[in-house]
This record gives sequence, structure tokens and C-alpha cells, in this order.
Amino acid sequence: MLRALLALFAIMACAWFAIGVRQARDVDHATALLSAGSRISHRNAEQVASLLTGAQLLNPDQEVNVLRAQLADERGDRPLAERILRQVVAAEPTNAVAWVQLARSATNGATLRQAFARLSVLVPPVH
Repeated sequence: MLRALLALFAIMACAWFAIGVRQARDVDHATALLSAGSRISHRNAEQVASLLTGAQLLNPDQEVNVLRAQLADERGDRPLAERILRQVVAAEPTNAVAWVQLARSATNGATLRQAFARLSVLVPPVH
């Protein structure tokens, strides 16, 4: 009985590790496609969306949602990007990366000022 429980635990640990490796690979690949420097192609955008869907499984942080917002912004849907990022910063108010992306995706001056104000607290300027 103990051997069976240990074997089951080992299998579950290996599966969890494999899922974690896949998630990290998918996030890295999506990040690379989004950071290519030029406007994302439709094909690459679909690939990024698929990678992020796979990476969301059992992922407790907001990194995938920040990347989803970046993808929406790349596709020209700033309102969607802003909505996603507002949810991210509500869940993780100290996530400076999300605030930077919110500033980039801001659809109005009030959002931009809010993002800059929060960033000045999170990442104070060095004099």
C-alpha cells in the first residue's frame, strides 16, 4: 500500500513538473514572438494566443494575462488590452511590468497619468 502511494505521488510530481516546463516554454516562446520588434503577423498572433492558452493552466501569477494584453495591443485592440491590464493591476497592484504595459496601452490621459503615478511609487527615479 505504501509503495503504491509513493508511486502515485512520484507520478503526480512528474506530471506537475512536466506541466510547469511546458508552461515556461510556452510563455518564453510567446514573449519572443511578441518582442520581435515589428508588428505581429496574423499567423504569429494566432500562435501566441494558442501558446498563452496552454500556459494559463495552473499558472497562479498574472504574467500570461500581461502577455494577453500585449497581444491585444499588438492587434490594435487597446481597449481590450486596457481592460485586461486593469484586472491584472487590481489583482497585483505592485506588478510594475503590468503598470508599464498599462501606460503603453492607455486609451486616455487619465489612465496614462494613473499608470505613471503608480510607477513613480513602485519604481522611484534614481537621482
